[in-house]
Order: sequence, then C-alpha cells, then structure tokens
Amino acid sequence: MKTVLITPSYVSSAERASYAEKSLSLLREAVGEKYSHIVVDDYPRIRPYPYTRFLSRLWIPDFRNMNRASQVYEGENIRLVRQWGNSSTRATMRALRIAEGQGADLVFLHLDDNAYISIFQDLFEKAIDAFRRRPKLKMVRLTDTPILSNDCTEEQGNRTELEIEDDVIRFENLELRPQRYDNYTLWTSPFHKDLAKGEYFPITMWFTLFRASFLHRLFEICTTTDSYASPLVDVERFYKDVDQWREVVDDLSGELGYINMQFGGLEMHQNKNWKELVNLPNHPVR
Repeated sequence: MKTVLITPSYVSSAERASYAEKSLSLLREAVGEKYSHIVVDDYPRIRPYPYTRFLSRLWIPDFRNMNRASQVYEGENIRLVRQWGNSSTRATMRALRIAEGQGADLVFLHLDDNAYISIFQDLFEKAIDAFRRRPKLKMVRLTDTPILSNDCTEEQGNRTELEIEDDVIRFENLELRPQRYDNYTLWTSPFHKDLAKGEYFPITMWFTLFRASFLHRLFEICTTTDSYASPLVDVERFYKDVDQWREVVDDLSGELGYINMQFGGLEMHQNKNWKELVNLPNHPVR
C-alpha cells in the first residue's frame, strides 16, 4: 500500500525550527527515506503592531521563519507546500489531495516536534500490514491515551497501565479486542456513538496512520462547520465534543486500532525530559 507522510509545520521561531529539525531527523531515522513526504507550512506571518482586530486579518509574510522552514525541509523526497491565509486544516487537505493524486492509500500525520523511538519503525510497518489485512480498519494510533506518554516512569517504562481481562482491554467506553497475526497483535475497536467520553477521544491527529479516504472524510465533515475551518487542532476539538461526535459517527463507520499497545513517541515541547522517556523500556501487551 502506498504510504505518504504529511507534516503540518509550525516553524514560527528559532526554537520551533530546532524542534522541527530534530523531529525530522528522528522520523527519517525511524522510517527511512523511502516514503514520500509532503510538508505544509502555513503559519509564518507577522502580527501587526499595535495589534487590532482589523489588522489581525492582514496576512504579512514572516520571511525569516519561512526561510527557517525551507532550510529544515529541504531534501530529496520532501515537497514543501506554502499555504496563505491561516487555515491549517485546508492546507493539510491540500497536502492530502496531493498525496491522493500520487496514489496514496495511507497517510501518516507527523507534527514537527514529535520525537520517535527506535521501535517506531517496527510498529509503523506492522500498522501498514494491518491495513492490508483488515478492510474495516480506518486508523491506527501509535501513541497517546491509552498509551503512556508524559506519564512514563522508570519503573513502568513505556508501557500501558491497562490490564487484559478475558482477552479484552477496557478503558472508559473503549473495548479493544485482539486479532493476532504472524508477529504482532492488532487491538481494535469499532467506532460507536458512546466512544468519545471522559478522557478518551477516538480522533487524535498526531502519531496516527490513516486510510487516506477516511482522513479526507474526517476533514470534510468538520470543515462544514465554519468555526472549525481554520486551525488543524480544532479538528480534534470538533471530534472531542460528545454531541458532535454522536451526530457524525454514522459517517465514521469502521475500526480504530493499536499495534501491540506499544509506545511510539511523544511531543518534545510537552515533555522536556523526552530524551529520558524515549530510552525507557518499551514492553508490548499481548
């Protein structure tokens, strides 16, 4: 299956550029150079001073940070796409259409400050295999709740706290059941109306491998609501709203999955001790 990497980039400072450079290095180290990579850089602009509501609508390019993004994302097999107008959702949809035009079946969304651990490549390849085997599978999450991230401890390692009871993993309204393949276990749950409650949200953009058609549908649904048409993070907020989730879930039939319940990485800016965390033991739950 043809797989494309998409990065909605947020290089707005020297620090963010440093995050992006390290993040790209870790991603390439994890998955190699074989995947086509589309980067959407839509953030860099200068906010007018003094700041007013009227002037905030003006789009004044921030060429210094645009150049920083260009320097980070120059290289073979990387296409940098500029998007004017403060709409990262539409920008990512533009990248998605490019990917689909290249014949992409699967899309992995990578944020430009994600850190990856060495086992990520193995999880990633197993996730691609799972999509081949299971037509109902629409997305595979490779970290995040219920996977530990900034809650990792030296005693636990990078391991889920969840228990297997009667060959089922339960977390709030989520029930994950195993399908065991040659050398890994795919834990899946169907989408349903009560899935989004409490601390668990089914749709998390980052560290997730999607069927391209399903990701397209996710964006299509939420961008029909004007208030969710701009920041990409609002896509997640849209689906975290329980009432909205219940309204649209009929359009989101299928399954979400985890591979071995293992930890694939984390966001560097949220975890200042990320270098320690990624070196902790990473044990599968089978």
